Amino acid sequence: MRIGEILIIGPKSVGKEALLQKLCTQIETHEKGFELGLLPLDNEILLHFYGIPWSHYARSTAWDLIASKALGAIILFDWARPETVKTAEEIVEFFQMNATLPILVASKIEGDEASKIAIHAYSGGLQLSRSCKFTFYHPEQTDSLRQLIVDLVNINLEQLAV
Repeated sequence: MRIGEILIIGPKSVGKEALLQKLCTQIETHEKGFELGLLPLDNEILLHFYGIPWSHYARSTAWDLIASKALGAIILFDWARPETVKTAEEIVEFFQMNATLPILVASKIEGDEASKIAIHAYSGGLQLSRSCKFTFYHPEQTDSLRQLIVDLVNINLEQLAV
């Protein structure tokens, strides 16, 4: 069995748990404060999603070891909550300086907010490297959550093409 690991990181209450519940067939909550979600793609491939609250693990974790095995990180924040934007910026900066892995920065939006906001309206505010992309997602739409995985895989493929 081959295992792909994806980190789901963000401040508390931005939807890591809901994302895992919608995508994964099995979820384990660990006493250390993070969740592990499992998603079998077929009999040979299993995705492990690690839902990690940034405030708890910010700089005390061996991120270099975790990041070296991961397909990438999805950094979540809530467009409507400015304090989560600041935390997302901190996480992006930390990973760009301390790890080499693809990063997808994903802003949670509700309802029809996406039609009012152009992606470039915010992505210009984040300093993103070539291995980072920015997108929006709808937490209640399973297709939107799946697209986060596809986008992260695409970042990996783009890096291979360079």
